[in-house]
Amino acid sequence: MTNADLAALEWYMDAGVDIAIADAPNDRFSKQELETPSFMAPEKAPTPRVAEPKQTDIKINSSLIEAAKNAASACTNFDELSAAILEFTDHPLKKTATNMVLGDGNTKADIMVIGDPPSNDEDRSGDAFSGVGGQLLDKILASIDLSREDAYLTHITHWRPPGNSTPTAEHLALSKPFIEKQIDLVAPQHLLILGNVAAKTLLDTTKSMSRVRGEWFEYGPSKIPAIVTYTPDFLLNNPLQKRKTWADILSLKGKITDA
Repeated sequence: MTNADLAALEWYMDAGVDIAIADAPNDRFSKQELETPSFMAPEKAPTPRVAEPKQTDIKINSSLIEAAKNAASACTNFDELSAAILEFTDHPLKKTATNMVLGDGNTKADIMVIGDPPSNDEDRSGDAFSGVGGQLLDKILASIDLSREDAYLTHITHWRPPGNSTPTAEHLALSKPFIEKQIDLVAPQHLLILGNVAAKTLLDTTKSMSRVRGEWFEYGPSKIPAIVTYTPDFLLNNPLQKRKTWADILSLKGKITDA
């Protein structure tokens, strides 16, 4: 034993360390628990969504909402729905977005994932949950043995708000008939709702994300079981919250298993 070793041993004894648990040192920082899913690892975060000031005095054009409802209700399949969204030129978000984002995955899936509005990656590609956030969502689904082929993925609006801003009440009111028709066409057994904008719109609630996250709700006349958790983009910017999402995803898995 060298003088340095003896000095270190004396320092430990002075600090009150007088017993060794194992013969060899255990570097806990080099190990990962087997139960931890791969999506828990940190990833590069995208540009965060820019929130707009609260809008309390917005006047929504009721005739436009009625037109959106009529256009959506007339659709009997996804081709008609896609055409109806494209042809509804009065939606303000259509005028600033690059591509419509309809959805991705299995249109007859038992699980439907609905997230907050599209961001830059989705706007460029026209695909739901693309880019780094989409890759993280794929890992989240894979952690309970699901893939995009097992689910249908879409967003609460089919157009990206300018500058990744929070959509206004009018934007959401004009988008809601189309997303409701989309849910009707898929007819899922369970809904996974990602984000506060999507949750407030679909569940008609004013509660904050902290109040609805991890809770089960019933959506629509069919009372489809729906659980709310964080968006992939939020998790990329707040990786410590991944553990809460992991708990929510396990709750979804349990619900699917019991169905």
